[in-house]
Amino acid sequence: MDDLGAWIMVAAGLGSLGCSLIVLFAIFTREGVALGMVGLLCNLVAFVWGWSKAESYGLRRVMMVWTSCLVLSLLGAGLLMPRMLRAAEEQSQGETDATGQEPSH
Repeated sequence: MDDLGAWIMVAAGLGSLGCSLIVLFAIFTREGVALGMVGLLCNLVAFVWGWSKAESYGLRRVMMVWTSCLVLSLLGAGLLMPRMLRAAEEQSQGETDATGQEPSH
């Protein structure tokens, strides 16, 4: 089950990347280089711009997929959380010495 979360995050990340590139292309061609660079440096700007222009520029389907990918990445992160917590616990237990005490530095 832990690997499922990782695979979901990978698939969602790739889908999100593809959608952001499509929206960035639309920004560069319709709004110019300045806003395109802002959208490239801060993907949230591209996401908000995409939703604000979804109907007029025919980006509704792309934005629905992008939003779904973001939700799926949260689901994948939630599935990975128990694995990360176990790893953190094992790492903190590995830092104790033979007497069970934390080593002094």
